[in-house]
Amino acid sequence: MPGILTKSVDLGAKKLKTVLLFLLLSTPVFAYIVPLTSFNTGQVSRLMEARAKFAKYSSSCRTLENMLVTAQGPVLKRPGTKYIATAKAGSVRLLPFEFSTDDAYVLEAGNLYFRYYRDGGQILDPDDPVEDTTVFDADEIWDIRYAQVDDQLYLVDGTDPPQVLTRAEHYDWTIEDVTFETGPFLPENETTTTIATAGYSFADNASAETFTITGSGDLSTLFPDDGTFTVGGSTDNDGSWTVSSTNATDPFVITVTGDITGTDNSGTIVVQGGTVTLTASAAVFSVLPSPTHVGSIWQINQVRGSSTITGTFTDNGTSLSTPFFSGDYGFTTDGNDDSTITLQRSTNNGISWRAALVALTDTDFDNPAEFEEDGAIYRVVCSAFGSGTPDYTITITDNINKGVVKITAVASTTSATATVVTNLVDTDAVTTWREGYWSDFRGWPKTVAFHQQRLVFGGSDSYPQVIWFGKQDPDDYANFLESTLDTSAFTMALEGQNPIRWLLSQEYLLIGSSGSCGKWGAQGEAATPTSPNYQRQTPYGAAAFEAIQSNSGILYVERGSRRIREFGYKLQSDKFESDDVTVLSPEITDSGIKDIAFQLRPDPILWCVLNNGDIATMTYEKNQAVIAWTKQVTDGDFESVVVISSGADEDEVWVSVERNAVRYIEQFQPRDWGDDQEDAWFVDSGLDYDSTATATFTGLDHLDDETVAVWADGIVQESEVVIGGEITIDLASARVISGLPYTAKLETMPMRVDPQDYAMNKKIKRLWIDFYKTGDMEFGPGPDSDLTTVSFWVYDGVTVSAYQDLYTSRTKLKQFAFPYAGFVKQTVYLQSSKPVPLGVRAIIAEVEIRN
Repeated sequence: MPGILTKSVDLGAKKLKTVLLFLLLSTPVFAYIVPLTSFNTGQVSRLMEARAKFAKYSSSCRTLENMLVTAQGPVLKRPGTKYIATAKAGSVRLLPFEFSTDDAYVLEAGNLYFRYYRDGGQILDPDDPVEDTTVFDADEIWDIRYAQVDDQLYLVDGTDPPQVLTRAEHYDWTIEDVTFETGPFLPENETTTTIATAGYSFADNASAETFTITGSGDLSTLFPDDGTFTVGGSTDNDGSWTVSSTNATDPFVITVTGDITGTDNSGTIVVQGGTVTLTASAAVFSVLPSPTHVGSIWQINQVRGSSTITGTFTDNGTSLSTPFFSGDYGFTTDGNDDSTITLQRSTNNGISWRAALVALTDTDFDNPAEFEEDGAIYRVVCSAFGSGTPDYTITITDNINKGVVKITAVASTTSATATVVTNLVDTDAVTTWREGYWSDFRGWPKTVAFHQQRLVFGGSDSYPQVIWFGKQDPDDYANFLESTLDTSAFTMALEGQNPIRWLLSQEYLLIGSSGSCGKWGAQGEAATPTSPNYQRQTPYGAAAFEAIQSNSGILYVERGSRRIREFGYKLQSDKFESDDVTVLSPEITDSGIKDIAFQLRPDPILWCVLNNGDIATMTYEKNQAVIAWTKQVTDGDFESVVVISSGADEDEVWVSVERNAVRYIEQFQPRDWGDDQEDAWFVDSGLDYDSTATATFTGLDHLDDETVAVWADGIVQESEVVIGGEITIDLASARVISGLPYTAKLETMPMRVDPQDYAMNKKIKRLWIDFYKTGDMEFGPGPDSDLTTVSFWVYDGVTVSAYQDLYTSRTKLKQFAFPYAGFVKQTVYLQSSKPVPLGVRAIIAEVEIRN
């Protein structure tokens, strides 16, 4: 800590030694000015107290509590929190949902539910919280990892199937399983174990099944898991008929043809959605009480030969759908005089269609060499019938039919029931089957990201080092059909068995595992099945938290959950490295990190909820060499934190807080309260009033029996105890903010004039403190000493005036005597316990060195 000698302007090293020796042998006559003009190194470890030569010693603090460090150097008392709502029950985690920087929400994730917040309040419909049931229990909410695209938030926890949360309206949300129909699948079975499918008689082209119905045409016995189907359509007995599902959660369309009147009639039905029994020749299915294969998808590869689908149009109409397939196919028409015929494709089982080939009018068409890259079903549509009898032919030349089924129940290790997702071609037992990577038995993905228009999942219990890349298609993110095209889905694996902890899309796909962090891909190139493999960059592994894109690098929690590292490229080593940004303050996160979020504005700050219920904040402006830790405490325990963007000048910081065994959702108020000092908010879990002057206030039920601080019309009034949700204050006021008090603390490092004065007693004679927007405060030599009170307001015994020029002054340099004994490690301690702000730009001490 540099010093300025007041009676000599030139102190060389030899002269200083002589002076210090003189001070040891006689009464000190030299006084030094020690200026502390910045605090942007934050609170540092007690291990640093002897390092006076450390370049940032003078900007370091022994204690910073309930203060925020600015990038410019001053420290400010943190703003308080506003009470928003009481959480439903139990442990609560907060998650962000950001459609854009000015359209963002906070999600309250609790035991099997989500609730929603926006614009400083809870979303109600009309008076009750909007709430959706989820699969995440109270423990699993802390394992949720998420990635957002537009109005959809994809969520994984490693225990449940991936979920997708969709916002339709402000108050209309849905959450459901992500539907996977094309993979990913494990490598094809290499054993002699076969799987046979039974329950239906399939046509060779796999597009239809023959059945018999009687009476009203109730098909519920054919589809017991999918509800009742009713037949209707044609006005005559031998026309085309439509079978519609009554199950809205599993919709599909089935086309029925044939005469269905009478008591014994046959028809034809497409098999998607049908139920089959899978019979294995050896144990392959997991049964209760172990996690089962229910919910998993399996691919049954069967030889089908060339499949040809033909038809003739005599009017406008639509053909039956083809089997689901990939690879080569052909499409031809004949006899088309002047009709408009279009070949259409669907990758979502017929929910939506788009043209595969342009409309063909007044011409026959011959193209036997098309290619299906990602798996689809096809149909032919005649939208403008002219004359004649135009014929069409679709020829599927790939002789392997890749049927997919989804298991709905497991009867034994060799028998399971499944729903047909994509068509099978026969019931033969085959060894050519592939189990899906994901299930309750194998585990579900634990991490998720979007990278170059691909949905990417990483790690599961059975495959902790595997990463699955979906197809590059923003219209079909859940497509995991593998192929050789650059846009196809693919799978890659890291070396070893260290679980993947986070994925983050940058120019590379950055990957954090418990054993290392690295990158995948090539700079400036798209991710493809042939991209370069994973490149390990640093041995400092990661804990199970999201990695965060900060203002200047990637921040992640190190394995062990007690340190934060920055993962960034270093030119000198030509690779990414992981710097420890907690190296000067390791004790501040020693209890372990529970939740993290990053605030960009007004200063870049990392918020870390700790296991002990405090929050550690790190102001992080790397370009200005600012890495400054402080600690935030409250009357209760912080449990979760989230930051969402705002259209205002400051990002919004929200927390869940446990107070007296109840969880509250609260929002930190802006650091900049505006032009009116009455709006300064320095209480926690507070509420405000702004109307006609009154002395009695209600609505504080959440703080019953608590003593609350009161900031009313710009002055501090006496604290009050909340009784029945109500308080009565001394002076009727029109603008009142009331809530739990908290104390802001700042203690400097021990005063050092020079490294060679380490063992000498020091006595602070006077202080000059440069305040910025400050109310009442106290100072002294330490937190356990008698403190001197400093007040900036006047009370004449009858009325109370507002604080004197409290918030408009740009110059508040005040001088104080320091009537305390000296110490070897002399410090200056400041605190603010009232609901008023405190800002400190500089502390300047006049120090005498004593023998």
